[in-house]
Amino acid sequence: MATFQETLAEFDRENNRFNGWQYLLQLHQCTDVKPNDIAYQGEEVAASLEDKLRTDDNFPADAITNKDITAEIISYWESRIDETQNILLKALYAGLVWYLKKPITHDSCPIAIAQTYIETLIRIVTQDHMPFPIFGVQQAERAIQLSLKLKQPDLLKKAKEALRGLIDRYGKKDRIRIWSSAYRISQKYSNSYTPEEQARLITDLECRFTAIYNKTEDEKRDPTLLMDLADIIAGYYRKHSPDKIDNLFEKIEETFDAVAPDVNKTELYANYIRLYNSLIKYGLNHRTAQLRLKIATISLEFQSEMPLIKSECEIPKKDVHDIVNSILQHEDSEQIFEHFIYVFIPQQEREKQSLQEEAKKYAFLFIIPKTIMHKKGGQVTVGNVETDFDGNLILHISMSMKFQSIFINSTIDEGIHRGVFTTENILAYISQSPSFTKEKIPIIKRGLEAYFAQDYIVAIHLLIPQIEASIRSLLERENIPTLKSCKSPNEFQQRTLDDMLRDSKAIELLTPNLAAYFRILLTDNRGWNLRNEVCHGLTEISQFDPMTANRIIHALLCLGRFRGQTN
Repeated sequence: MATFQETLAEFDRENNRFNGWQYLLQLHQCTDVKPNDIAYQGEEVAASLEDKLRTDDNFPADAITNKDITAEIISYWESRIDETQNILLKALYAGLVWYLKKPITHDSCPIAIAQTYIETLIRIVTQDHMPFPIFGVQQAERAIQLSLKLKQPDLLKKAKEALRGLIDRYGKKDRIRIWSSAYRISQKYSNSYTPEEQARLITDLECRFTAIYNKTEDEKRDPTLLMDLADIIAGYYRKHSPDKIDNLFEKIEETFDAVAPDVNKTELYANYIRLYNSLIKYGLNHRTAQLRLKIATISLEFQSEMPLIKSECEIPKKDVHDIVNSILQHEDSEQIFEHFIYVFIPQQEREKQSLQEEAKKYAFLFIIPKTIMHKKGGQVTVGNVETDFDGNLILHISMSMKFQSIFINSTIDEGIHRGVFTTENILAYISQSPSFTKEKIPIIKRGLEAYFAQDYIVAIHLLIPQIEASIRSLLERENIPTLKSCKSPNEFQQRTLDDMLRDSKAIELLTPNLAAYFRILLTDNRGWNLRNEVCHGLTEISQFDPMTANRIIHALLCLGRFRGQTN
């Protein structure tokens, strides 16, 4: 293992290429580290901040709160600017001093240090001193940003020329992040590039698009790369040449069609969905109808090809038996139904805690968005757990509800055996609720008879609309609107079930737990979504099963628990 001075000397060589994490790793392996050594502390803190200095647009906001940065360390960095032989370290020291000296020491930093920082960044980009080209792009962006802010036109020009040179050197390969970097920066920082310069940047990207599109069959076009380029070019066209956008995406669709036989259905579906979103984004609605048909067809094909993934878990019979008995041990059916209702309504706070624990334990499963596929080409995306906690909570509760089905099924089966779960007992229980009008009871009776005859197709089709009707009835009784005005004056239409279940007064009436449960079960496309799937004819015959039917019975009983004078 090397000493600190040996490590510093190694990294301080003139042409050594590295990034901050490589340097930090070596520093942590030094054999003679002294806790109070300002030189070691200065190098360690600098190395830990290198990535943020290079990539963070908001730098130094986070760094200022770092308690390890002291006036002594700032002074050490400032002394090292002229001492170091390595331009990566020179840029690091100069950048940190420029951004942090005043916030930490309250002393102004000479603009000469900023100029040194920018000039060094330009040298780094021009001479390819970064270990990866994209790191060079980041350094060029920082040089452009700071030159623009400090009104240094000569340095701004040199920084843009340095980036142009980097793009030329690495532009032969299919590297969209390199190709598009100058144009992206021109959009990010107003006045960094003149309109004429932006036009030339777009012309370059157009040439690259054409070259890829015109590749022979043997060379094979890269459809994803073309789509990436089209997204960038279309953004410019929208302001300057909107008539060109249609032709651009026509070529994208033609390319996706051409490669269709050679890619798997999942990739093809993702391609068309991305294209569809772009068509909507740029107002090309006339092109979407045919594309929706393609998406629907591919969706059905690729879902039929997906392998069935099974997982098994063993639940001790005693656990199931204990829960079933705890519900069915009461003397009369009304008490049993009350306990059955309570046990199987998902509790929001408990599920939130469970999700947080699971996300912490299996973090790798929650860092990327999840796409849920529906029939006829529909899809919904749930973000990662940090950006879309509510979406992940709905997925989590949906899975918990499926797991609970083991206990619900066993409870109902045993309840039927004991003569508790019967058409007569359920009707007697729900008839006491103002949720169910007398006119609806015969329909519900037919649905229950079909349910107990295990004709789940009929039962589910009959009972789901009556659950919706009973929710409307309950809300109307409490003067919560179930109608909304139309565009035409004096005309009204029914509010959707999902809309009503999100009404704050309805949530208060039903309770947050029950309202959320009904949404997940009936109307949220991230959950079971039974009402919409069934009523839109999207449910497959295999889904009319005991698990689904038993949940409908549970929902029916949940509404039966409300008490009052029957209408």
